[in-house]
Amino acid sequence: MTVYFRVETTKPPKVCFLIGFLYSLNLLWIMAAEIITKEDLEQFGQKLLNEIKILLGRPAEDQKKWLKSYQVKNLLKISPNTLQKLRLDGTLSYTKIGGILYYNYQDIVKVLEGKPKGK
Repeated sequence: MTVYFRVETTKPPKVCFLIGFLYSLNLLWIMAAEIITKEDLEQFGQKLLNEIKILLGRPAEDQKKWLKSYQVKNLLKISPNTLQKLRLDGTLSYTKIGGILYYNYQDIVKVLEGKPKGK
């Protein structure tokens, strides 16, 4: 494939040759330019601020209601043995479905806040 293009520059011919060489090796891409105006930036800024406000205004309902054991271990940064101890001594309640243990997120929050289980 031969590519012909004209480079208008005051730079020496070696630079023009280098540009053609890099383009032929697919190391140089010529991209279309798009002009961004101040108004475009202001619109983008407003859209971005609105999205951030929406995200910050959301309640914590995006948090899953039920977590698996590995998620609880990662959240609390505890070992599998510590999680088992919390289960056995009744600190964390759980539900077992088909061999998988699920923990209620709200119960975990209560434990972290120091509130007794069941209240």
